[in-house]
Amino acid sequence: MPATASKNRWGHRATAAAAGGGGSNGSDGATTRLEVGSSSSRNGSAPGLGTQAGAESTPPPRELLPGHLAAIMDGNGRWAAARGLPPVFGYQAGIDALRTVIHCCLDWGVPCLTVYGFSMENWRRPALEVDALLALIERALAAEVASLAARGVRLRFIGELGMLPPSLQRQIRSAELATGDNSRLHLTVALSYSGRQDLTLAVQEIARLSATGELRPCDITPALIAQHLATQQLPTQMQQPDLVIRTSGERRLSNFLLWESAYSELYFSDVFWPDFGEGELAAALREYAARDRRYGGRPSSINSADSSDTSTG
Repeated sequence: MPATASKNRWGHRATAAAAGGGGSNGSDGATTRLEVGSSSSRNGSAPGLGTQAGAESTPPPRELLPGHLAAIMDGNGRWAAARGLPPVFGYQAGIDALRTVIHCCLDWGVPCLTVYGFSMENWRRPALEVDALLALIERALAAEVASLAARGVRLRFIGELGMLPPSLQRQIRSAELATGDNSRLHLTVALSYSGRQDLTLAVQEIARLSATGELRPCDITPALIAQHLATQQLPTQMQQPDLVIRTSGERRLSNFLLWESAYSELYFSDVFWPDFGEGELAAALREYAARDRRYGGRPSSINSADSSDTSTG
C-alpha cells in the first residue's frame, strides 16, 4: 500500500510537472553546451581554479568506487565573475565539467550519479539570470540526450518540476523517455529541488494514509519514508549516495538529499565547478576509497548503514 501511494505521488507529479535534481542556496546551478575552451585553457590565475593538467587522474580500483556519487555543482557564477563575464558564461562552461564527470563515471564504473542543477532557493535570483539558466538547461538537454542514450545513460529528474517552463518540462519528458531502457549509468538531475520540501511532501502523504486508516503509526519506518521521497525512483541499492562532492570551497549540503545523505561521505573541493575535471574527480574518489566507513559503529561490527549506533567515537 505505501508503494502504491508513492507511485501515485510521482505519477501525479509527473503529469503536472513532466516526471520526476540544482545548485543550492549557495550554488551557482547547472550548465549548458556552449564551448568556452578546454580544461587547460580555462585554468589561469583566477581564484578557485582546478589543477586538471597536472592532477593524477587514476581512479581507485572499481571495487572501491562509490555505487552512488552525488555532486553539488557550485561556483559557476564566481568562475565567470573572476573573468569579468556574466554568470551565464559560468553556466555554459560548467557543462564541460559535467560532461567530463559523466564520461568518467561511465569509463571507470560508477553506476549512479546525482547532480544538483537548480535549487528551490535559486528562484530568488534575478529573473533574467534564472530565465537564461533554464533556457541553457533546455538547450543542453536537446543537444546531449542522444549521445547520453547511446552510451547507456538513464536520465531522471527530481524536484518541483511543475515550476519549470512548459517547454523545459517537455524536454525533460522526452529525455526520460529516450533513455528509459538504459541502466549503465543512472543520472539524476535535481531541478527546482529542496530536500526539506521533499521530506515535507513525504510526511504529508504518510499523514494522509494514516488518517484514512491505511497506515498505523507503527508502520511508519525509515524504509517507508524513503519510499515516499523523490529518490525512490532509483534502484533500491542506489538511493543513498555513498559520496557527496561539493565544489567552490563551500562546506555545507545546502538542502540537497538531506535524508539520503545521512551516512554519505562528504568531500569538499576549493575548485569552482567549471574547473572540476578528471584529475579532481579521481582525487576525490581516491580519498573516498581510503576512508573507513563505520556508520557509527566499529570497523569489525559494520553490517550496513542501518546501524542503530550513531555515535561519533
